[in-house]
Amino acid sequence: MKKNVLIFNQSSELYGSDKALLELLENFPMDYNPIVVLEHEGPLKEILLSKGIQVIKAPVMKLTRKRMSLTGMLGLGADMISGLIRLRRATRKMDITLVHSNSIAVFMGGFYAFFFRKKHLWHVHEIVEHPKVVANAYPRFVSMLSDRIVFNSRATYDNFFRRIPSVEKKSTIVHNGVRRGIPATSPDQIAKIRGEEFKSVEGDIVIGLIGRISRLKGQLLLLESFSELCKKHANVRLVYIGSAPPGQNHFRENLSKRIEELNLTDKVSVLD
Repeated sequence: MKKNVLIFNQSSELYGSDKALLELLENFPMDYNPIVVLEHEGPLKEILLSKGIQVIKAPVMKLTRKRMSLTGMLGLGADMISGLIRLRRATRKMDITLVHSNSIAVFMGGFYAFFFRKKHLWHVHEIVEHPKVVANAYPRFVSMLSDRIVFNSRATYDNFFRRIPSVEKKSTIVHNGVRRGIPATSPDQIAKIRGEEFKSVEGDIVIGLIGRISRLKGQLLLLESFSELCKKHANVRLVYIGSAPPGQNHFRENLSKRIEELNLTDKVSVLD
């Protein structure tokens, strides 16, 4: 009989940690059965269902700016209890061997494993630096609720280790895999994308940043650097591919505002 792994994921989109999870599930050990918990609808859910992977729709308790407010913290206990009750009902007939939290942005998996006495693996894809109180407390919280922690890079590991050295005892660094065997994009397709999506012409050098629009991804830092580059080179373009996290559209708005302030609207594109 296969062993059930209950996996908590922060979104049903297809950003970095979502794609890393999809890669994992497509190469899952044969003697383990993944069951994925998602809070919202989205393309990831549709792909999982098409592959015959069971999906449970339930709260994952994602860490957001709103949750870090006073009212958000006050409602934390109620959200946790209602979420645990809902998940318990959904998994009552399942023998869960392992709980896997695929981001430090979600902590329902940690609570589920703690209250129902399950082994818990926390997969860290992020670096939290602000606010300082959260940045210092979170590694301790993750370590306390984990039997094992997997980091996707040396940088994410070092961010934890310098705050709580004892994390070394339960940590492993596993870099994300890279899918092989995908057909190369044809020259005609490349030219079409560059012209229609990137608004570039032959001879342009296109610089791209792919990922969520957020403070930590460096979109504004790249924009300031690009502004200096434009003073020396006329044939450069900048393309951002990504959207702001739900409820954090101010990052997208700030980026657009800064693009206008630097008079770079004809050289910079932002694609959702």
